[in-house]
This record gives sequence, structure tokens and C-alpha cells, in this order.
Amino acid sequence: MKIAIVGLGWLGMPLAHRLSSKHQVVGSKRSLLDYQPPKENSVGCYPLTLPISENEYEALLNEKKRLPDPLLLSIQGLFQETDCLIITLPASRNPAILEHYSASVKQLITIAKNFKVKHTIFTSSTSVYGDSPGVYDEASSCNPSSLPGKVLVELEQYLIESLQDNITILRLAGLAGANRHPGRFFQKPEAALQLEGTSLVNFVHGEDVINAIDSIINDKLIHPFSPCNRKLMPIYNLCAPIHPSRNAFYQLTSELLGLPAPIFKQSNYSCSNHPFKFDQRVIDGLAITRDINFRYSHPNPLNFTYNDSLY
Repeated sequence: MKIAIVGLGWLGMPLAHRLSSKHQVVGSKRSLLDYQPPKENSVGCYPLTLPISENEYEALLNEKKRLPDPLLLSIQGLFQETDCLIITLPASRNPAILEHYSASVKQLITIAKNFKVKHTIFTSSTSVYGDSPGVYDEASSCNPSSLPGKVLVELEQYLIESLQDNITILRLAGLAGANRHPGRFFQKPEAALQLEGTSLVNFVHGEDVINAIDSIINDKLIHPFSPCNRKLMPIYNLCAPIHPSRNAFYQLTSELLGLPAPIFKQSNYSCSNHPFKFDQRVIDGLAITRDINFRYSHPNPLNFTYNDSLY
């Protein structure tokens, strides 16, 4: 099976490393200057700057027009005879970059359809639910408060309408693990003072995201007719099932780095696992464990592991 990963970054590169032990894997980066291939298993990497210019995009869709050779090689290398496309491009908080994000993803989907890619996996974010208190599962309404969240809601709808049964959207909670250490998240103390310390955190370890994608590929594409498999929903949350308080989580992660813990509002509460309350925002990430052969390897953010990379 051939798998293409657009976005060989913090998540995409270790994902490529994992999948390349079982599949043919190719991927893309904006530049190959900082590309560091895995020590084991070959991952083909192609330069790809998104969005593609209007003239190049028109030429790509019109077989009578010729693309520049470097772009043609990248598009063919990524999409020709590809079974699964995985898009791990993050939605930037920078409005200037976010302006091109939606166009880039839509271009990728059009190209994938032209090359008859069988299935697409897209990493979205739980920011689509907004900041209001509540327990959010995949059936919950989306009410994003941030610009990236609003863009992602629109994109998710586009993906489902365009690809129907051939799309899996993963709404990721806060990413942590490897060298992405939450102990560094509050370098400016004033930022912490705006947040409630008793609020629960919603995180997912990068290894669990990789494991989930691996399981989706196995259940959806390799063993689609297994009697053990259920029909997949188009959208799944990925979030560790245990939700420590913000106080407990950031105190621990700061201590692991030898840094002072951030001070939050109402920071006298330290219970790490209390019942969900109506005034808490909690992401329910358990649906995926019922539908595919996947379990969280890192269910408790207080026990997350950290090292140089996810592989």
C-alpha cells in the first residue's frame, strides 16, 4: 500500500517512520534543506509549497497544459498510485498564514480525487468546539471562538461533502509528548494568570495519534471486510480519557524541567481526577476505542513520556 503524508513535521515525520515499516510511504515538506530521513526504513520526500499558484493549479487540472518539471515530479511522486493521503498540516494562528491554509487543503483534495486516492485522513483540532463548558463528543455542536477553529469547521464540512465515505477527520486535543513539553508552554507568567487553575486539561500524546492513524489504515483499507470492524464515523476526537486539573498538570510538567510552575487563578485546587462538572470543558475521546482496534497507550497526561522525538 502506498501512503502519502503532506506535512512531514513534528507529527508527520514519526508517523511516516512508523508506517514505512509496513507500507510504501512518501511525504512532502516545503523545503528539503531541513529534511532528516528516519534512520531505518525509507521515506521518499518531495518539496511542495502550498498553495500552488493559480496558473500551476490550472495546468495541473488541464492535461493539455504543462506543469513546471519540479512541481510535476512532486505531484506525481506524492499522488500517483497512492492509496491513502494523510494531511497533517496545522492550522496556524497567524492570520496571514491561515489565509492560505484552507485553499491549500482544498487543492490537495482536488488533486487526490483526480489521482483516485482511495482514502484521506485529516488532522483537525478540538478547537472547533469552542471554549464554553461542556462534555464534547463527536455529535456535539461546533461553536469555535478562534479563527483557526472557524476555518477548520468550514474545512471539515467541505471534506465530508467532497469525499463522503472516503474521509476520516481526527480532532486532536492539545498535543504533547516527545520534545513537545507542556512545562514550557507558560514562559510568560501573565498568560497563566488569565486561566482557571481548577479547569481540566484536554491533551493527547503524539504516540496515540500515530497509533490511531495506523489503526484506521488497518481497519479501513487493509481489512475493511473483517467481521470485527464497524463502519467508521467521518469524525473522531483524540483525547486522553483522564483529565487532570490545570494546576496539577502544569505543576508536574514544570517540575520535570526544573522550571517554576505557572500560577493560575484559584490555584489551591490540586485534585488530578475528579468527576466532570457542568462548568468544565471536557473532550470525550472514547468513541474511536469502540469502533476500531485502538486503545490509548497514554491515558493519563500526568504520566506522559517526553524525549527527543516520537521515534
